[in-house]
Amino acid sequence: ATSFNNQQWAATASSPNGATNLHKMFDGADVFNQPFGITGSNALTKDAVDVSYMFANTGLFNQDLQSWDISSVVSARGMFQGSVAFNANGPVVNPTASHSNTWSNQYVDFFRGTQAYNSPLSGWDFTNILDLSGLFQDAVAFNNPDPSAWNVETLQTYDSMFANTAAFDQPLKEWKTYGSASMEEMFKNAAVFNQDISSWCVLGILDEPTDFSVGSPIETVPEKNPQWGECPPLVV
Repeated sequence: ATSFNNQQWAATASSPNGATNLHKMFDGADVFNQPFGITGSNALTKDAVDVSYMFANTGLFNQDLQSWDISSVVSARGMFQGSVAFNANGPVVNPTASHSNTWSNQYVDFFRGTQAYNSPLSGWDFTNILDLSGLFQDAVAFNNPDPSAWNVETLQTYDSMFANTAAFDQPLKEWKTYGSASMEEMFKNAAVFNQDISSWCVLGILDEPTDFSVGSPIETVPEKNPQWGECPPLVV
């Protein structure tokens, strides 16, 4: 439904009793850009388990969803993948240890291929996240400094996280990458990424990952790359 943009429906929308699957609900909606209820009501998502690709490939959608309750969600993969206009606050997730398995790959491809997104992920907690593959892969505008403060200690898979980004060039040297197991194509063709990440602890990755920084400015600057299989001493 590429032309769907019903204001009355969006303003009163609530998840039907027992409805849990919102997968691809607005995928490909070119003109939809309505707020959901009063001040971003979370009624639509209160029972949702699957919101994967919900706003993927939308054209105009750019509504604030920060108040949404997605605590019951199991899959939010690619929620905004390929969205053109979205640059508002997305849902905030703070997974607890008891839900670590549920949230382990929650953000895979979450903002992949977005054209405008460059907002801070304020309040997001990655403490129990294991996989952020493709989080900003192919993102055109993202260059927010927020990632420098992320807690990624439990993260294992970084594959293609910033691959093919056009604008991202923020310092990530403070990241505690102790749990890293895979970083294939992490910065592949990241057009302007030129930060020193040699301080990363990568004991679990013995050799340089496939195409780790191929096509990026750090590809030819070995001293800016991690020392594979090593964990540099902390500089006090």
